[in-house]
Amino acid sequence: MRNTVFVLAGIVALAFSAGVAFAGVPCAGTSTVEASPDCGAYCPAGDYGTVTVTVTVKDCYDTPLEGIEVTVTEAAGGTGHCWCPGEDAKVCTTDASGVCQVTFSAFGGCDGTDCALQFQADAEGVILGPSLPITAASVDNNADCSVTLSDFINFAGVYLTSDCCSDYDCNGSVALSDFINFANHYLHSCP
Repeated sequence: MRNTVFVLAGIVALAFSAGVAFAGVPCAGTSTVEASPDCGAYCPAGDYGTVTVTVTVKDCYDTPLEGIEVTVTEAAGGTGHCWCPGEDAKVCTTDASGVCQVTFSAFGGCDGTDCALQFQADAEGVILGPSLPITAASVDNNADCSVTLSDFINFAGVYLTSDCCSDYDCNGSVALSDFINFANHYLHSCP
């Protein structure tokens, strides 16, 4: 009986110490990464739209963590984008609510037919996310971080279609308003 009590006490102590070990440590299961707006257009010069990524860092007990350094990047496996210097990763530190935000604006390219862009965050070695995908059109269709004749040729090839990579006003069709937006950013490149 006495040995059983010691064994049970040891198991309880072990379980308690294991739980305490995760208190105050970022947890992928309770933390979130969110990107907005749901649809937007971007230019490598950074003079078109911006994406705001909000990261909420919590421990596995759903407690917000303050003072956590977070690095936000495009989610692993993302393709079709180019990132201007300083735009490929942004760093922020969480506030008392466990929240921090970063913005991205100087990038180009478009990821295939769904135009999806997702973000992830590294919170002290714990990978959070990815975010839900947003629709990211770009005047730099070919992802070389400059808006040139080849991008115009791509745009002309999808004019009057529903191609999301060139639908800069997010209305479901590539029309005159999108051409005007493209023309306003022609020959732009990374700052």
